[in-house]
Amino acid sequence: MKHIIAILILLFEISNLNAQQTINISQLVGTKWKLASNKNYRELDWTFGKTEITQTRVYTFPVPIIKPSTGEVMPNVYDEHFKYYLAISNQTKFNELQVGKSTRGRYLALLGRRNELDCFKIISLTSDSLVLQQSKICKDDNNMNITITHNYTYIRVKD
Repeated sequence: MKHIIAILILLFEISNLNAQQTINISQLVGTKWKLASNKNYRELDWTFGKTEITQTRVYTFPVPIIKPSTGEVMPNVYDEHFKYYLAISNQTKFNELQVGKSTRGRYLALLGRRNELDCFKIISLTSDSLVLQQSKICKDDNNMNITITHNYTYIRVKD
């Protein structure tokens, strides 16, 4: 009997290793987050509204980038706006009807560039951090499907 209980406890602990969290949209609206593990020459911030995320990219190149054809100095700050909603299950298609209506979930569905779905599993949300996980199916060198998973940690920007 002790072995069965120990096995059950072990299984419970293993299942929590990749746990995810159900959140309410009110925990996101009005908050701003900075990507913590960005290795590019840029900062990436997300600001949550009720129906869209404003993504701000600030490039920090050591010298200004100049457009060769015109000599124009390129801006170093870009804002983009993406519609989003929360979902209970992993999404395979962006559902426009859920924007502003689906206010609880374990997944963040975002209509990204080129009108493609970006779906993130919400691993955790605290007052200081937001951890998301994204899995995408890609082709390897042998044209075989492989799943690539990335974790993104965002740190809350305090006003």
